[in-house]
Amino acid sequence: MAALHAGILTVVLVAVGIQVDRIVAGNLLASVNTGLVEELAEYGNAAAHRVNGTPLVTFDQSYLRSHQLPSGHAVLLAVARGAAPPRGAILGSSGSNQIRSSPLVANWLNHIPNQSLFGQITAGGVSYRVLVSPVLSGGQVVGAFIASADLTGVSQAVASQLVAVIVEGAVALIAAVLTAYLLLRRVLRVVDGVTTTAADISESDLTRRLAYRGPDDEVGRLARTFDRMLERLSASFAGQRRLLADVSHQLRTPLTVIRGHLELLLRDGTSDADEVAGTLAVVLDELDGTALLVDRLLLLGRALEPEFLEEEPIALGSFLADILDAGEVLGDRNWVLRPVPPVGVFGDRTKLRGALLNLIDNAVKATKPDDTIALEARISGHVLTLTVSDTGVGIEPEIRDSVFDRFVAGRAGGPRGTGLGLAIVRAVVEAHGGQVTLESSPGRGCSIEITLPANRIIPSGEGASS
Repeated sequence: MAALHAGILTVVLVAVGIQVDRIVAGNLLASVNTGLVEELAEYGNAAAHRVNGTPLVTFDQSYLRSHQLPSGHAVLLAVARGAAPPRGAILGSSGSNQIRSSPLVANWLNHIPNQSLFGQITAGGVSYRVLVSPVLSGGQVVGAFIASADLTGVSQAVASQLVAVIVEGAVALIAAVLTAYLLLRRVLRVVDGVTTTAADISESDLTRRLAYRGPDDEVGRLARTFDRMLERLSASFAGQRRLLADVSHQLRTPLTVIRGHLELLLRDGTSDADEVAGTLAVVLDELDGTALLVDRLLLLGRALEPEFLEEEPIALGSFLADILDAGEVLGDRNWVLRPVPPVGVFGDRTKLRGALLNLIDNAVKATKPDDTIALEARISGHVLTLTVSDTGVGIEPEIRDSVFDRFVAGRAGGPRGTGLGLAIVRAVVEAHGGQVTLESSPGRGCSIEITLPANRIIPSGEGASS
């Protein structure tokens, strides 16, 4: 990976170096062209103000003697054949003989162009930039102005710039490769830790952690997220182990009872029909309790699945009225449905109904005919709270905090149950993104609240099914 990164950086830096070299060379050449054009402009201005009647050759000689050329520059002045005498004269400044030997310049001297042209020549092993421009008089070409500039300095400047770019690029490449190596080494160290930890976990347990202590960057967040995932997995597996232990403990009792009665019946071989019927009744009762226990355990297991809820809009008023009607069948109590806000709920109708009926059933078991069971809904702080309260025997303080755990009996002296009802209620509520709380004291009744988040509330008039 580091080699690939270095290769890509090298290609990029080479491309950048070539582009920089082209830009620098182009800028320097443009500067040289500007200097040659300025030379032409000075000559043209001087020629335009020469004394009338002064022959072009005489003026050119005077111009070359008096004009100071920049270092590395040379000028050739030619009088066109057919112009005023001396026809075909060629005058040059110091160093002009070098460029005069060039075939391109010789061709310009023999055939003066009708417009200004740039060219590049090599003479004596030296590169020159040259400019040729016709000299006009009365609309006729009477001569030629040829200026040249030695490009040796330009080549040296371009070479120096290229060396600088190469050196800087090499330093940048080394720095980039080094930092990439250090970064990748750090990242791969964390990834290797994740891999090693994952391998150890698959072979042993979930107690291993990365325990990353570095900065809170992408690598740090990866390591901490991995540790949090392990925490969740550990809690989930621990919950599964506790569930299996609880299930085995809960199933052991009814299975022992069933086996004992059947063995007794088999051992005694009684022909008493009433005794056989009594034994079978006990066995069937235990089997019914076991079947109910298994069904509720399956429901608890499904509560952990993403597809647990089948959600739909629910009209809250008619929904709670239906639940109260169903609850009244369970016992002769003082039933109360307090005013319901005109909103809907987005959730699983069947499971919410089952959870509320479970709470109502518990309330019926803990109350007497003259007690009150109330169902209430209210909106406060952008959340919806559903409350089932009663004036029954209440719940003992020592089990109040654990009644929502599996296989915990909610009320002392109550009818025998599976101990899973309130655990299922909590699972259903948490699947809807809510929470369930309890307030109770012995002899003063019990109040259980289901709180659903704001995103479960459907404002009035947005259409919830009744």
